Amino acid sequence: MAASKKSHALILSLFVMPGAGHWHLGLRNIGSLIAAVSTLCFLYPLWRFTGRMRTLIETVTNDPLAPTFSFRELLERVWQSESPLIIGGMILLVVIWIGAALDIWRRGVGSAGHQT
Repeated sequence: MAASKKSHALILSLFVMPGAGHWHLGLRNIGSLIAAVSTLCFLYPLWRFTGRMRTLIETVTNDPLAPTFSFRELLERVWQSESPLIIGGMILLVVIWIGAALDIWRRGVGSAGHQT
């Protein structure tokens, strides 16, 4: 495999999306899996955060006896309950991103003259 194709794969994996480099090298299954897991690591915490925020806003606006909160206080309440999931998802995303780039590097960019 040409070194330029492997270099492009590394660039794709580092700067576009985890799994894009694998896809570029023809490793479609592993590339799709890496892209799907990294997308879930980003979207699931976002979905949970916005869902919890929506629920809290609906509760506050529909219940006349509910205490009044500022938007900042609502964000703080949601952040307190969802921050471990959000931070964990972002840490996992970074680990997957670095791991995908290292895997591309291991498959040939870093070992010049060796076939993988």
